[in-house]
Formats: sequence, structure tokens, C-alpha cells
Amino acid sequence: MYEISVIIPLYNGCKFVDRCIKSVLNQKYKNVEILVIDDCSKDNSLEIVRKLSKIYTNIKIIMNKENLGVAKTRNKGMSLSKSKYLVFMDQDDYLEKGFLDKYIKEIKKGDFDAVYGGYKRIDSKGSTLKELEIGNSEYDKYLIPTGWGKIHKRDFLLKNNILFSDNIIGEDILFILSEISKSKKIKTIKDSSYVWYFNELSVSNSVQTNLDRNNSKHIIGLLKDINNIKNINKYFSLRTACFYLINGRNTIENNYAQCYEELFNYLKNNNLLNINNIFLPPRNELLKVKLAVIFYYFIYKFRLVKIFTKIYVNKKLLDTKNENYAQALNKSQSGWKKYIDIQAPYRHKLQSLNLGKTLDIGCGTGRNLTNLSKDSIGIDHNKYSVKNINKLGLNAYTTDDFDKSNKDKFDSILIAHVLEHMPYEDARNLISKYMPRLEKNGRIVIVCPQIRGFKTGDTHIEFFDTNKIVKLLKSLGFNIVSKSSFPFPLMAGKIFKYNEYWVVAKK
Repeated sequence: MYEISVIIPLYNGCKFVDRCIKSVLNQKYKNVEILVIDDCSKDNSLEIVRKLSKIYTNIKIIMNKENLGVAKTRNKGMSLSKSKYLVFMDQDDYLEKGFLDKYIKEIKKGDFDAVYGGYKRIDSKGSTLKELEIGNSEYDKYLIPTGWGKIHKRDFLLKNNILFSDNIIGEDILFILSEISKSKKIKTIKDSSYVWYFNELSVSNSVQTNLDRNNSKHIIGLLKDINNIKNINKYFSLRTACFYLINGRNTIENNYAQCYEELFNYLKNNNLLNINNIFLPPRNELLKVKLAVIFYYFIYKFRLVKIFTKIYVNKKLLDTKNENYAQALNKSQSGWKKYIDIQAPYRHKLQSLNLGKTLDIGCGTGRNLTNLSKDSIGIDHNKYSVKNINKLGLNAYTTDDFDKSNKDKFDSILIAHVLEHMPYEDARNLISKYMPRLEKNGRIVIVCPQIRGFKTGDTHIEFFDTNKIVKLLKSLGFNIVSKSSFPFPLMAGKIFKYNEYWVVAKK
């Protein structure tokens, strides 16, 4: 039996997983197994791991039958491991030489439940963006609330039911705080040999920097969960709220201001904005965090949130309801696109589905509506877009007008380039709202941009890949008819911004 299990969730990680696994194989310490748990990858990352497993017998591949997400996949690895100690890694990260040797010696030396260290943050050019080492004070355990960069005693985690929570936000934070709250035997060491790779195409680098009303709700849920953990310094709730506000620059102004107010109102109502938390933070707290907490408090205290928001948010993102957004959509169809029929393959794809009478939800410029049957109807919450579409002789309504005046049933529903503008729950509510408009055995078609296209959209909020779309539709009772990458294979979606996920389902 191996002494350490390194657990690596795998999902479309073909570009990095080889480096990740080899960094474990190249460690001086050899009594280690590598559990790679494939979470229904669509690229060739699994093939890469299989080739390595034929050479190295300590690599074990586990296959998820359905996409579970990182948290549940890590928990699965935890339960399947037979090793005494666990190390968690993300597929695009890697270990510097000596990591395992150093951490196994430390945890065995004092029979600790866990050993926590620091990290290096490195970009694609090999430049170190940040290096953080932690000290040995009581509060240093809190400084890096991630599952990785540490070694954990497996039996302690299982006996105390310490698992990664399947939250949209903060699953690592709750895992670490639960471990800290239930153990008096956690060691911190001054080390930064875990390399946290800055992946520019990582969805988390886009999604979690956007604060909308749903993210606000999830963050408040996280703060409540933190407060429910016994023996945890309540200052950490304030610190966590400020963390998300600091990182939320990629947000529409109104959404950021609303989220700011909601988070600090929650903190105030639960007596978490007391003087001790704000001005007397725990010893060894990072200076920049201390200053940030004080700064964010005064902005709230003196009602300067809206003014601060106008200055702070990184992009003046377009609200998809306003006239500027409608103009931006129309402009995106002009220029060189007037002379090259770039829409031809997409038009043929849509027409080949023979959708019949279709409700085009989020019809935008009317580009798809033009290629649907004449009795099809487009709806959009942007009244300026609807006005422009009607000028083209097409049948379109604002969502409010449609809901009030039209009772038609449809053979199909088309939702193209809409879901990425909203959180998962809103997407589910949108589809659920219009499901009754489908005829019996009617079809629904979902089209979403792949990663490159998602990254280029200023108003994009949540990334929907095939697995997430399928999960969404199945949760509403749809049966999947087909799913594809169009117009090119999935790999092209990393560089070609017009590559799309297409999923067709039946009611």
C-alpha cells in the first residue's frame, strides 16, 4: 500500500496534465500513488494519462460516469484512496522537486493531522507573479484556504466528515476551515514548492471575478457557512467578503455596487463589522489585507460605494438591456463581415435541423430569426434590438410584451448565445419559464460559445460547456438528442472564438 495518494481531478487538461503528473513522478519520495480521476473529459487528456500509466504502475485512472465537478471528484478520490496521507493537486499545477519529501517528513515528525505550506504563482512565460510563504503563528493556517499546497491525514478527514462542499463558490475555503476547526495538530511550514499555474484560459479566472446578484447570494451563503463552523475566528467572514470584492472588478457597475451593499449589510446585521474585526485583525495578517479591510469598511460606512464602484470596476461593461448594447451587436455584424458570408456554415447548420415554428429567445440582431420559418417569433429583453428587428420585417417582441400578449405554442425553442450572459440558476429559470410553450415532443436547441469566444465577451458571466448544458436540460426533464462542436472540433475552441457548443434535446 502506498503511503501518499496524490489526487488529481482531470477535465479537458491535455495541455497541462503531463507536466502535472511528471512533477509527482520526479519527486525524490517514491512511495506515492497518483489517482487521476477523469471527469468526462472531451479532449485527449485521458489518452495522455493512459500512456503514462502503461509506463508507471503507480498511476491509477478512475472514470466518472457523469461530470461531477472538482469538489465531488476530490471527495471520490479521498474515499477510494487506501493511503495514510493525501495531497490534492489541480491538473494545471505542478510540484517543485522536494515537495513530497519535505511534507511527509513534517507530518510524520509530529504525527500531525495536516501540514500547510505556501505557493508560487507562475504564468505561461515562466514568470513568478507571486510567491507566498507562511509562518508558524496560529493565524498563518488561514492565509491560504485551498486544498492544495498541503498534506492531509486521510483518516482524520474521513472520521470528521471533512469533505469538499459542492458550492458554486468557496468549496476549498469550507474544507480548510472545517479541518482547522476540528484539529489542534496542524503544522505550518515556510515553503513555496507548490506551483499554482496562472492559466489565462481558465474559466475560474473569468467567472469568479464577476459579481452578479446570484454570486452575491452564494457568497452570503458561504459567509453563513463560515459562521456556523465552530472555533473559527469570525474575522474570516469579513476577510472573505473583501476578497471577493477585491477580485470582482470584471463586473457591471450596478451589479458590483449591489453586491457590495448586500455583503456588508449582511456583515453589519450579524455583528461582523465590529471594531475588533476591522482595526484589530489577527496577528500575522498580511498588511495589504488589513488595509483592504479598513478601506472597504470606510467606503461602506460613508456611503461611497457607488462612487468607488465607478472608479474601481475594470470594465464599464454594457448592460444587455440598453441601447449601447444593441448598437454594439449591430456593429459586430458590420465591417469586413459585410463582404464575407461568415454566417453561411452556421445558417446551414440551423436550417438542417428543420425546427419548424420556433421561439428564438434572446434574438439579438435577428441573425438566426432570418433563417427560421416565417411563423417563428423572436423575443429579447432589449427593446432597441427588438425595434431594429421589426424594421427588417421580422416578428419580434420584448419579453414583457410577448409574455402578456402571445399565447402561441412552438415546435422548437432556440437559445443561441444567451446562457453565457447569466448564472446557471437564471439559465435554468429562463428555460423553465418557456418550456410550456413547446408542443408535445418539441425540441430545444442551445448554442453557447467555447472558451475562446467566452473569454472575448465583456458581458459573459458563466461558462456553459456541453456537460453543463446537458446537466441543465436533463434537470428540466429533457432527453438529449445530439451534442456537437461546430464548426470545428473541440480543440479549435481554444483559439477560434466562433467555435460553438450545440446541444439539441426533446421534451
